[in-house]
Amino acid sequence: DNVRLFMSKPKRGSVVDSYQTVSVNCQKCGERLFRYKKKNGTKSNLVKCYVERICQDSVGLLQKYEETYQEEGFPWHCPSCDTNFA
Repeated sequence: DNVRLFMSKPKRGSVVDSYQTVSVNCQKCGERLFRYKKKNGTKSNLVKCYVERICQDSVGLLQKYEETYQEEGFPWHCPSCDTNFA
């Protein structure tokens, strides 16, 4: 059930701008982590994320990511309850 975050090169530009924005919340405490541009909106579960498609960072995850570790080994977790989500 964990979402994986990838640093590969996703589609960019106006194509992504037209994607539906979905909220990504912590499954344990419900805290909104970020808003994400998802190709097919809510029609399916979010299985993987591209950092470039995060359009609103609600809790400062991207700043922490940029300051510490910019690879797949970054410990993505909810700042409210410390639950790992990726």
